Amino acid sequence: MRQTKRNKAVAVFSAGLLTAAVVALPATAQAVFGAAQIAAVQSLLRNALKLAKTEDEQQLAIAAAHREAISIYGHEASRAITSAIISTAERDQVGECTIGRGLGSAAANVALTRPAVAGEIASSLANEGKGLERNCFQQKVREQGLVELAEVAAQPPGVTGSTGTTGATGGIGGSGGRGGAIGGIGGGFSGGGTSGGGGCLNPSCTKL
Repeated sequence: MRQTKRNKAVAVFSAGLLTAAVVALPATAQAVFGAAQIAAVQSLLRNALKLAKTEDEQQLAIAAAHREAISIYGHEASRAITSAIISTAERDQVGECTIGRGLGSAAANVALTRPAVAGEIASSLANEGKGLERNCFQQKVREQGLVELAEVAAQPPGVTGSTGTTGATGGIGGSGGRGGAIGGIGGGFSGGGTSGGGGCLNPSCTKL
């Protein structure tokens, strides 16, 4: 059954549905994710990591914390949740590859049921992740056959742009174009091919 679900997920992404049919997650939903919610996500992650004794267990803890936060705050907050997890794990000196692979597991877990969330995780890594985090994320999702997710995470960081035109960076509230870079604030996955996802939560593209 698990293999069947994985094959379906691969089919979804290889058919281009990640970019052609997924509606961008609202920027307004991301904006209301404030300090209290960030602190709660940090607590979820740290509590999960307390029980992890190995790097593999840390990866599972990161994926579990992301899943729990999504269940509490909704898939619209996925970008803010991912950003909070990245910055918190880095501050707590979790290994960069462990962070990347943990978020790769989180993305793979929702690739079939919530492809927009998976795309937001990948675009958050592209914008905010360190090189090894991004590389290990790509490695993890490629192991699951999710090549387009790896391509999103490999895009250069995007800040903001004026419009979501073809081959350009998505602007505030705009959509990334076909083959474009990662979108700016509120950028989405509505273009064809490998298009931009949402950018950071503020114009300077700084971490939470």
